[in-house]
Amino acid sequence: MNITQFSGIVISAGFVLYVAAMVVAPQLYNTSDIDQRMGIITANQTRWNLSQIFFALGAGLPAAGFGILAFVQRGGLTGWLWILGAVAFAAGSAIGVWLVYRQTLDPAAFWEGTEIPK
Repeated sequence: MNITQFSGIVISAGFVLYVAAMVVAPQLYNTSDIDQRMGIITANQTRWNLSQIFFALGAGLPAAGFGILAFVQRGGLTGWLWILGAVAFAAGSAIGVWLVYRQTLDPAAFWEGTEIPK
């Protein structure tokens, strides 16, 4: 396996983990009622924590895979574009991981919009 294939596997693993996060706690994301969501979290704390870990990894792993791919493609003008894309992707992923972290700390405040501006 070469490094390009490895980066593809890392990117794909991130997508699979993100989907797995939705599978672990599907009923949580089917309702918009915050009190009902909090009841589901309280009753399924382990599933909630696992889904949050999967969400964070699902956001972070593709950025790492894209960074590996950009490293392989370095050199010349297109290499700089790959690196610029990888940096932008990593910034977006960092924001996504931060939002998952904030949601994990206080889900009710996060969903009500008191912690994160809507």
